Amino acid sequence: MDPLSWNRIDYASLNSRQKENHRYFQLAALLSDYGYVSMRLSDDWRGADFIAQHIDGTFIKVQLKSRLTFSTKYDDKDLYIAFFAIDGRYLYPHHDLLERVLAETTVSRTASWNDGHYSFPVLSKKMRKLLEPYKIPPTKGLASAPISSRRARYPSRDSRASYRAGSLAGRRGRFPGA
Repeated sequence: MDPLSWNRIDYASLNSRQKENHRYFQLAALLSDYGYVSMRLSDDWRGADFIAQHIDGTFIKVQLKSRLTFSTKYDDKDLYIAFFAIDGRYLYPHHDLLERVLAETTVSRTASWNDGHYSFPVLSKKMRKLLEPYKIPPTKGLASAPISSRRARYPSRDSRASYRAGSLAGRRGRFPGA
């Protein structure tokens, strides 16, 4: 086999589905540093592109977007929206942030919002301030994890064999109380 080619992709040259996949894997890797495992859904389920489960057992449904977006179709779905901006990655609860945006901006008076959706191609200072609690802190990721140079310690072959023999013997009734 030939060695793999490690040429970085030109994100702008990807089609929309490829871009969504690219954003998903980048976000899933970032969330893993914070204890989440992500499961991509083949089709939107209740508005979600993927589900992320935290190590504490909680789940969140996430819709991937290319920019800060709000839509009436996401109402009452307990959905988080994730997007990448020049200054970082964001993950926000759609309903909660929408309430604030409608109360503190002029979005509700736009023709776009009257059609049920609104997005921000560029983040203003005001929007950055509203989004600050939802900015995902950058990490060093796996590259920063310590790697042990010590040899892994496994039980010796003799101890494994005697353990298996004892387990089998116990199941055959050779030990009291088995």
